Amino acid sequence: TLVPTVFLVDDDGQDSRQRILDTVLFQRLFLCAEVVDRWLTDMLAHGGVPAKRAVDFLWRVSNSSIDDFTGGFGAANSGDWDRFYERREEVFMTVGGLKGIIASLVTLDNAETERAASTATIWHAMNNKLARPFVLGLVLIDLVLHLSLMIAFRSIAQRESTLSKVGVKPAAVVYFICTHYILRKGCEAWALLTVSVKVLKGYFSNLWNLFDSAAIILTLAMTIWHSNNEDEYLNGCNAFVMGLLWLKVLGFLKVV
Repeated sequence: TLVPTVFLVDDDGQDSRQRILDTVLFQRLFLCAEVVDRWLTDMLAHGGVPAKRAVDFLWRVSNSSIDDFTGGFGAANSGDWDRFYERREEVFMTVGGLKGIIASLVTLDNAETERAASTATIWHAMNNKLARPFVLGLVLIDLVLHLSLMIAFRSIAQRESTLSKVGVKPAAVVYFICTHYILRKGCEAWALLTVSVKVLKGYFSNLWNLFDSAAIILTLAMTIWHSNNEDEYLNGCNAFVMGLLWLKVLGFLKVV
């Protein structure tokens, strides 16, 4: 098709490819879902120059503006803005729906992987995949585990014996769930690292992820402390940990 052909034009020292891509016609084509097809994943999987040009396409789509939609002729009205967002959403959805679009990023060079992963197009694709019913099911399972963790830690902090009466050891529940979370965070970190260091940093610098990590680590630490100091109380620390655990509940609700 026309778009991949132009992107694959060799550099001739006169920026011919860039001048063509900067024309009003091509700026408008970047907002047409019809131009997106398997050629994009094929170029990404090919590696080398084709992969770099495919990332250029993702970057241009992600940075499309209202002027690209209207051609820069006159001021855009509310109808123009609505159609612009609608067209860009259609392109994002089409790119995200391509088979193997995320997997193809792993084969790129580190620099190109980071550049692709930082585009709004790829972020949109990843967010849509996380919204699938299977992933939401995992989130609900995590919510149940987290509520169990809160009940167990509360029992430990307040020296309650309700769980023990039914044969459940609160400390064992805390150790099991915290270990599960720590192992999974490690797997998530490894998976994101294979995609991009920048993506990994962005994920763990997210405020909600910082709250999650702090809640799990401090819950485990306070449980160990209570196990070794049964006659001492740290009500302030217990309250702080419970506050972090409640924030994690809000994080679950935000996802659902």
